Amino acid sequence: MQDSQNWSLKPEQLFKELNTSENGLTNNPMKLELRGWLAHNVKGLGLKEACLFLQNMGYTNLAIIDFHILDLLVKNKLLKEPKTITPKVYLQAEIILKDIAKKANLNLAELDLYLWYVETDKIIK
Repeated sequence: MQDSQNWSLKPEQLFKELNTSENGLTNNPMKLELRGWLAHNVKGLGLKEACLFLQNMGYTNLAIIDFHILDLLVKNKLLKEPKTITPKVYLQAEIILKDIAKKANLNLAELDLYLWYVETDKIIK
């Protein structure tokens, strides 16, 4: 990934960097680097928003962590209740969710949708 000083956000460059070839999105080994780059370099995007963007682009193994997810993790004693969602808390919760997803044979996008349903009794996609 190029550093932010040399990067221009032209759509064709972004798609090239995302590796949109067949199976490229879900298998791209740079997805965590890309998420971090987006969160750091695109004004207004944090880890959650970068994950939302990437999930809408086809990535399925990045967690979208909001308070509904944290509430479930806290209720089930998998995480201590945080005051705010810091990057450290976000990444800790993501590790827990990856383990749950693996045990349930789901990707993180599927797990997130299921947990959203459990917490809100709604499916919005």
